[in-house]
Amino acid sequence: MKTSKLIEMAVDARRFAVSPTKYYVGAAILTKAGNVYTGCNFGMNDGLFNICAEQMAICKLISEGRERIDKIAIVGGPSGQMIQTTPC
Repeated sequence: MKTSKLIEMAVDARRFAVSPTKYYVGAAILTKAGNVYTGCNFGMNDGLFNICAEQMAICKLISEGRERIDKIAIVGGPSGQMIQTTPC
């Protein structure tokens, strides 16, 4: 899979993010077997429950059968914007 396609999948996953800070992140993980797992950040106003996009994608990967990771794409930014984003 091309990196550009993996980035597109991360952008698509970002649509489902929930963030009281209005900073929305999406992640897509490509495994060595060719499967893709996506995730988005999810946060609550109380600050007690927060999960970053790549953590969510990794949890899905683990819960659906562990696989070796090949690539990870992470995208994010404030609502309506996309800026350089690093992993949590």
